[in-house]
Amino acid sequence: MQIRDDIKLVDLPRNITKAQGLKKSFVQYLIESEIRPLIFVGKTLQYFGTKVVISFFFGVLILYGYALFKPLPYATSHAKTILLHGKVINGEEKPLTDFVIGVLESKHGPIKREDGSFSIEVPLKSKYSFIIWDNKNETYSLYGDLDIKFENGKYSLVEPLPDFPTDLGLIEGMVKNQDGIPIQGYIEVKGQVAPIKPNGYFSIRNIQIGKTTIRVRERSDDGLGAVLYEEDIDIDLHGTTPKDITIKIQEGANE
Repeated sequence: MQIRDDIKLVDLPRNITKAQGLKKSFVQYLIESEIRPLIFVGKTLQYFGTKVVISFFFGVLILYGYALFKPLPYATSHAKTILLHGKVINGEEKPLTDFVIGVLESKHGPIKREDGSFSIEVPLKSKYSFIIWDNKNETYSLYGDLDIKFENGKYSLVEPLPDFPTDLGLIEGMVKNQDGIPIQGYIEVKGQVAPIKPNGYFSIRNIQIGKTTIRVRERSDDGLGAVLYEEDIDIDLHGTTPKDITIKIQEGANE
């Protein structure tokens, strides 16, 4: 058998394989496609290699899927915020002068102003809920679903936050005898007097928080009669102080 001299044998480099040849053809096809996204992918494959590019896009896909269900760490929100103005007053319509205000999950304070006003930066919404904490008396109050208004270039609450329980409390309850019959008379607490209703119910507002004495007095033609019952109590600083009283009445006594 004769070997022709005009045929030259060329040794291919060991790193050239069939798969690489196919990849080169595919990358070249993308680059020459004249479609910008495909050109970008093709050049990316050409410079960085198939494994690196696939890993990158796979990581981006995972990150996007994670962000659909949970906010990304250190990601900043671009929600519009406003400076919201308002005021806090107590049951006597006097301003609260030293307090902390919470708006949903945010907290602002301590705020110390003689007129009880505040200006806080919050996300823009149609309604707001607040919790107010009084630093002086350690009392708090909740206010929910309040409207705001935009007037004279600023956002503010429609009305001041009312009836904050500073140093004033409320006591209420029933007064009956040992047989469950309502006592007709008066309740006296901290110098305030209120009549007991026919069903035995009583209520007195604006009582200074802390220790005090409650008295039940019988009714007389001259007004307050003898003391039928007396007890030392604590006025609750977080709302109503309930107090039901049972008085043992001896036979022949006035009810």
